[in-house]
Amino acid sequence: MKVNIFIPCIIDQIYPQTAVNMEKILNHFGISTHYVEEQTCCGQIAFKNGYPEQAQILGEKFIKEFNNGNPVVIPSVSCTVMIKKHYPGIFHNSSQHNDLKQLIPRTFEFSDFLYNQAGIQTLNSRFRADVVIHTSCSGLRDYGKEDVIQKLLSTVEGVEIHEMHDSDVCCGFGGSFALTNHNISAALAKEKIDNAISTGAQYLVSNEASCLTHLKTFVKKNKLPIEPIHIADFIALILNL
Repeated sequence: MKVNIFIPCIIDQIYPQTAVNMEKILNHFGISTHYVEEQTCCGQIAFKNGYPEQAQILGEKFIKEFNNGNPVVIPSVSCTVMIKKHYPGIFHNSSQHNDLKQLIPRTFEFSDFLYNQAGIQTLNSRFRADVVIHTSCSGLRDYGKEDVIQKLLSTVEGVEIHEMHDSDVCCGFGGSFALTNHNISAALAKEKIDNAISTGAQYLVSNEASCLTHLKTFVKKNKLPIEPIHIADFIALILNL
């Protein structure tokens, strides 16, 4: 099997190792990868900040670059939702409509692809860790397959998955919300991290890099005993890749 990998802006600029780890994991399981060097942004930032024309320009570029028939694997659930949920409205009755119609069923968030499409339903590994799983708002509300992270990690001997209080509550990032409503955003981050730490977890695992950036900043600033980590980085750690 061969897949296209799309690396979102935040991962490209802040967490390049997460992209490398995702590719390593896919290759580890016999999946070859193709990286389009000209790729940029899916347009989510522009779209959510009220610039639909700019989002459409970026969307047209995305559709053109990934229209080769291969599955598209993305290490960000919010970017995946942007393509699968919001592109249809942006490109309704446009010249890209048919290409997009073929692209959407081939577009997957990384952990969902690994478990449900590639059939990797056990990691067949041993790793001692207590974890909690953070489900982003995009994942919970729009993508709806967040249980695959738990399913994957539950196959690892030694990984104990804990349920934290109010696990479905926003972490406080919300894109530009974190900038325009700093105090509320910080309070939500504190609540999320306090709930995670109270379980005794060492790791807070998520498939949304923007949430992780927000939570990592709060943890680092307050020197708290938990590590927010992307699912690709955590699996790479488990598999010693």
